Amino acid sequence: MNSINLKKDQLYLLLESYFETKLISTMKKLRTRQHIIEDLGLNHNERQILLTGNIFRRFKDYDYGYDGQMETFDDQGEAVNNTIMVQLKSTDSIQLSPKKEGYIVDLSKRDLELWLTCPYPVLLILYDAKKEIAYFEDLQTYFNKNRLLLKNVNKFVRVNLSPKSVFNVTAIQQLKK
Repeated sequence: MNSINLKKDQLYLLLESYFETKLISTMKKLRTRQHIIEDLGLNHNERQILLTGNIFRRFKDYDYGYDGQMETFDDQGEAVNNTIMVQLKSTDSIQLSPKKEGYIVDLSKRDLELWLTCPYPVLLILYDAKKEIAYFEDLQTYFNKNRLLLKNVNKFVRVNLSPKSVFNVTAIQQLKK
């Protein structure tokens, strides 16, 4: 009998130790791959903006629909009073649409209500962390060009970003005009 009780006690201690270890390890803060690629995406796009002599202001504390804003300057370094809002999506698994029209991004109606009524242009930027390249679209122009109406969106809408719309120095210089 004593050996059975001893084994039960040992088993109990073993199980208790196991679950305490699991509980403690799941309570630690984790830096996930998604966190890393979001930072890489911000870094990549901020660099492109800085290379053109412009400013990128990150919204660090809370994400209520924008990741930051770009303020533009002319070739002499003078402010041109042109603000562009930026929403960044970063991924390791970029998806090309079935008809290969562009890279797929699903957007919620809640976010679109903010972006499409913004008095400034709103860029949606999709960062491909594996290829270290970003694609972009001016959302207001995209919706107008494709005759998409917010009232016809249920909960989400799928947007295709053209593989030709690379977010780089050349594209940013065009946006400044």
